[in-house]
Amino acid sequence: MPALLIIIAIYVAPIVDVVRISLFHKSLFGGIEHFVALDNYTAALQSTDFQNGLGLTLMWTAGSVIFDVILGLIVSLILMERHIVNRIVRPLILLPWVLSGVVVAYLWRWMLEGNQSPINVILSVFHLGPYHWLAQPGWALASVIIANVWKSIPFTTVMYLAGLSAIPSDLYEAAAIDGANAWQRFRAVTLPGLQHISAVLVLLLTIWTVTFFDVVYVMTGGGPIDSTLILPLLVYKDAFQNLDFGSGSAVAILLALINAVFLAIYAMAFERRQTVLEV
Repeated sequence: MPALLIIIAIYVAPIVDVVRISLFHKSLFGGIEHFVALDNYTAALQSTDFQNGLGLTLMWTAGSVIFDVILGLIVSLILMERHIVNRIVRPLILLPWVLSGVVVAYLWRWMLEGNQSPINVILSVFHLGPYHWLAQPGWALASVIIANVWKSIPFTTVMYLAGLSAIPSDLYEAAAIDGANAWQRFRAVTLPGLQHISAVLVLLLTIWTVTFFDVVYVMTGGGPIDSTLILPLLVYKDAFQNLDFGSGSAVAILLALINAVFLAIYAMAFERRQTVLEV
């Protein structure tokens, strides 16, 4: 019973309070609340900031998850090779994952910002650049996606390493005896063996990325020209910069509903696959 009360106090009570605030127009200085029902939701859905933020959030999430999964799989396949270098690299691969999002953001901001940033200096050797990665709308979103992928790849890699270790070696031997080359063994043995882990990774990475705040906030603050103003940053902007807590809470609830939709899609797909396997 005490544990249940703690869970309610930590998780349920704040959610209920956010839902309550989203139904009111609250004045910070006067402390006056006016009940407006669903007006905050209607205003949010009709606002250009929300519509733009939703599109950016989908691009930010899709880009991060796709590259996380692909690059994580590639790195895990490389690290599965029995080589002395891989034994040294395996522990080091976790370093970006254990760093906080703020540290990662400042690191990549240092690497990208300014004409003399390390990346621009390297590109200048090949007579390229300099590029204003964080100051141009076309590059800013790509830059924060790269930073986020760099931080998340270790988690994806470790998950795939666990999955690859669980695939019986007999399957690879049988495929080799049947004359399958490396690509055919990858398609027929490795990919099917990693289906469950891939599905879980896509779900977890999607849920986490949709709500990520710190990397984008520190690197760009939502700019330039709102080109990286994803929905978590819009919640912050409405609630703590515009001091419109009702609107900020409404956007936060809508963001939670988007995550719930992703979860529902995954649950339906998983249930359908289980039904097919049982048949």
